[in-house]
Amino acid sequence: MGLKVDDSTGDNLVNLKKIVAGHGRIFYMNDLTLNWLVRENGLDDKVRILPSVMREEPVFFWVGRKTPAASAHLVDQALWRLKASGELARIYRRWAAGR
Repeated sequence: MGLKVDDSTGDNLVNLKKIVAGHGRIFYMNDLTLNWLVRENGLDDKVRILPSVMREEPVFFWVGRKTPAASAHLVDQALWRLKASGELARIYRRWAAGR
């Protein structure tokens, strides 16, 4: 459709810096990682993050193979309790905002 895509790197910070340097115009990734990259690299005044959602994706938590099953189960239960109470959404909003 006439849109040139540069997929030469999978490094999100490199891609973000390409946008800042004028070597690109559009960058798409999940909001938590993008907000963190912008904040951690002092790019708040150099990019504009649009609040558009192109696709909803599930968020997963990972545990290592050596993690005891009982520990993984406890973490899973804790996450469900945080979600049910609304605390997980509050943490997500706060973290995404950088406060």
